[in-house]
Amino acid sequence: MQATYLCDKHADWVYSNPNEAVYFLARDEKQGTYLFNAGRYSDSIPYLGCAFDIAEILLELDDASGTWLIPKLQTLSYMLVCAYQMAEHSEMKQAIAVRTINIVSSHLATTFQRHTHL
Repeated sequence: MQATYLCDKHADWVYSNPNEAVYFLARDEKQGTYLFNAGRYSDSIPYLGCAFDIAEILLELDDASGTWLIPKLQTLSYMLVCAYQMAEHSEMKQAIAVRTINIVSSHLATTFQRHTHL
């Protein structure tokens, strides 16, 4: 099961406007974190999920190492996994954990290949 949160239209917008998307990442993360900390786990999931999708796209577009995005993805993933656990959605909890592992592994492999070909 693939857990995605942005619709195609909004994902395309992020690809076309990465600098502006950073602000939406911060906004969604802040709102999701607020709801999560207030114990409103189900309500936090769409915000944390959108922030996660934006971070993934920005990581894909980042020509540098994306060092700030990896911890961001991991933090958002952790909060999503916890929110899904609290909302009793174990299948989604596993999906986001696997997705995070795949994203980070793929990015690290690409970064390694880029650096070894220099």
